[in-house]
Amino acid sequence: MNSMYDDMKKEFGALQSKNDNLQKVIDTLSNQIDSNEQHNRNECLLMHGIPEKTKELPNDSRNIFIQNINDHLGLNVVVEPNMIRRAHRLGKKRTDGKPRPIIARFWNSELRNEIYFNKKNLKHKPVSISENLTKRRMNQKKLAEQQFGSQHVWTKEGRVYAKDEKGMIKTICS
Repeated sequence: MNSMYDDMKKEFGALQSKNDNLQKVIDTLSNQIDSNEQHNRNECLLMHGIPEKTKELPNDSRNIFIQNINDHLGLNVVVEPNMIRRAHRLGKKRTDGKPRPIIARFWNSELRNEIYFNKKNLKHKPVSISENLTKRRMNQKKLAEQQFGSQHVWTKEGRVYAKDEKGMIKTICS
């Protein structure tokens, strides 16, 4: 009986070790998938707060996005339709009447970054701009906002940062 118990104990230990190794592989692959997905999203920006038309087409969404950028951001360049690869509303139309965000994918990352950098010019306006984060990164950003306050949390190129009470900048998600 003791011999069987010892054999089972060894087998259990080996299985537990295998399980731990598999969990590490899963975590590594999950992080790589998230990183790759975020890299693909870095060409995009989301614009929130734009009322929807009844039958809005993707070209309408792109033109609304461009009009708001040109009217409110004060960029050194006028954004033209050919500067945006694609734009459309995200998701299904909402029953609560809240407008869906417009997602725009840019041809030029420098233009995208300039628009995102100048989003501060939208303060006190009903429109806002954010990065297109993966679900995992968005959840980490929300947790950081709860911990540090939303005014002390920001994103840049898919990375989430926070400033603690001592003024130290922490990378929440890279």
